[in-house]
Amino acid sequence: MQPKTEQRPYNAITVSELSKCILDIINSNDALKNACVIGEVTNLMESKAKNLYFDLKDENAKIRCVVYREDRGVVDKGLKDGVKAVVFGKVRYYEPLGSVQLYAMRVEIISEGDYLKQIEELKKKLKEQGMFDEKHKKAIPKLPERIGIISAKDGAGLKDVITSIRCRFPNVDIFVKYATMQGKSAVKDICEGIEYFDNHFKVDVIIIARGGGSIEDLEPFNTEEIARAIFNAKTPIITGIGHKEDVTVADYVADCIAITPTEAGRTAVQDKAELMRKIDELEIALRKAYETFKSTKEKERQMKKMQQQIKKQHEIVRKAERSKYVYIAIILVLLILLLLSVWWL
Repeated sequence: MQPKTEQRPYNAITVSELSKCILDIINSNDALKNACVIGEVTNLMESKAKNLYFDLKDENAKIRCVVYREDRGVVDKGLKDGVKAVVFGKVRYYEPLGSVQLYAMRVEIISEGDYLKQIEELKKKLKEQGMFDEKHKKAIPKLPERIGIISAKDGAGLKDVITSIRCRFPNVDIFVKYATMQGKSAVKDICEGIEYFDNHFKVDVIIIARGGGSIEDLEPFNTEEIARAIFNAKTPIITGIGHKEDVTVADYVADCIAITPTEAGRTAVQDKAELMRKIDELEIALRKAYETFKSTKEKERQMKKMQQQIKKQHEIVRKAERSKYVYIAIILVLLILLLLSVWWL
């Protein structure tokens, strides 16, 4: 008995069949077996298996690229987000994800990408205007009572910075202004957050916190609008954007830069336990100083008493000496009188 074949409406094909068609087309195209593609690198990351993944893009499109661990020796050492590169490799269709990827066999860096050039031009402009100068940096308060945080509502960066603050100094008041931290609306949201905490809901220090991301994800923090909003703020601002290697224009303008959101929280407040320990040490030192002071005063009192006793003894001696001279004078007078009387007789 023949098994029943499934009736498909509209003569539809399955996803697997479509995927196979795409795979056959790509595999049959010789040009895709030895592709040479130029574009700008972005979203560069390394997997646990030490494979490299990045996007290669131009103004209209982008494609995902993969460099396997064993092929990393043919990749230029300076590969990073924003550089313009030529990728040599094979175009393949990865069926489980339904994605077309360029499996790189060689990657050569051609130059700095257009976006990196724009960032460098902006940095140069702002530096010439003195916006990076240390003299404009505002001091972070030692013991802030109110901290304002600008961050994404569900972002890991917000959780990290709050946890860091609460662990070090639980008593401080924390206020959050949610903002989009990437994309087109991010610049407006972040500038409004700075304006809110700086002029309408006053705090002692502002933290701008965002987790790591690609150079595209961090694009808002490389804009002139946010840089000027930070510079013009009267309230000290700490930036905790991305990871250690992520440094944006906003970081250069900020009053204090932290390498991560967690570090931003640690920078904003002191460790309460450490402060209490120092206070205890100062209290002990003060008590010792007071005891020493009391002991010194007692010694001074005893010294004065001894000096007074010595003075009294000196007075007694002087009086005794004066009395001795009087006695001698009387004896001499008596002797003279005695001699005179003998002579007279």
